[in-house]
Amino acid sequence: MSVTKVLQVTQYLNIGGQETVIIELSKNLVKLGYDVEVLCLCGLDPDYAKELEEYNIPVYVIQKKHKWDLGFFVRVARFIRENNFHIVHAHSGCFLYSAIFSKLAAVRKTIFTAHGMPVDMSWKAHIEDIVAGLLIDCVVSVSHEIELFIRKWLLFKRPLFRTIINGVDTDKFQPISDTKKKKQLLSKYGLPGNRTLIGSVGRIEAVKNYGMLLKAFALFVTENGNGHLVLVGEGSQEEELVNLAEHLKIRESITFLGMQYDIHEILPLLTVFVLPSLTEGTSISLLESQSCGIPAIATDVGGSSFIITSGHNGYLCTLDDYADMANKISKIASDFELASIFGINSRKRVDKHFSIHMMVNEYNELYKS
Repeated sequence: MSVTKVLQVTQYLNIGGQETVIIELSKNLVKLGYDVEVLCLCGLDPDYAKELEEYNIPVYVIQKKHKWDLGFFVRVARFIRENNFHIVHAHSGCFLYSAIFSKLAAVRKTIFTAHGMPVDMSWKAHIEDIVAGLLIDCVVSVSHEIELFIRKWLLFKRPLFRTIINGVDTDKFQPISDTKKKKQLLSKYGLPGNRTLIGSVGRIEAVKNYGMLLKAFALFVTENGNGHLVLVGEGSQEEELVNLAEHLKIRESITFLGMQYDIHEILPLLTVFVLPSLTEGTSISLLESQSCGIPAIATDVGGSSFIITSGHNGYLCTLDDYADMANKISKIASDFELASIFGINSRKRVDKHFSIHMMVNEYNELYKS
């Protein structure tokens, strides 16, 4: 019996929710007997890609030489044909490109996973997406909201539409109850052990809406006095956030940890995880925090309401209502029993609905169909 060869295609391979899904999916597909390789169309972080080495998953980079480099599609199609890939599985950011070179290579099956709403809503982007939808076999959305939008956005019923919810490694992302280990990790990351730690993980970009979180945190500190904010990630908005923190007089109460590879060590140190995004699919960082038994507060956008049930494992709040967010942070931070109950419920919900194994099994079924 021949082995099915799968090519995962992404723009970049560096720290991020989409990239985490690609890496975890690839590793688990290898365990199921697939031959998996990864192609980056723009670049990669070699340190992040190392996680694939122990599974013997090669990572390649094929880039356009210039804007009008039409030979790029020929080069990628040749690469696909020469390596005899049966399935091309592309991810957000390379919908049209992957559709074109997969068609040129006459791939048996082409799948595209939409990890969020389209960023570019222009008529040009709309036409490109419609064309791409006509060329591929299946569009997978990571939340039901995204699937509903994409069905309308692509106009035609040509591709198969599916929703496959993201999953996380619940063995890796676990609560930490060992007090000594927590102290060691707090010291490792330079975080105070005598304050309520409120945190978030993600790209420091406008879509993540961290300005709302800073305003909510400033209000929380004013009313409670005991809090420290931890932001993990890098991006173009960092300087703007530092300036906002100084304006709000909370700069000394914020730690910008930058890019970190061991997120599973940081999340269990938090009291509350906050996701203030303008839009989301099914947030990996939110799921990871829940898997670590950390109560969460998220804006009621995208797939967040599918993860968070207000009053059960955290709270949802209205977009940009930072006073409401501050109030809900205070509710959890000031009530140890409530935080503990939310934390237990968080872990149970992820175990039941959002494990990596559930996600991989659904993709496995799709690959075989």
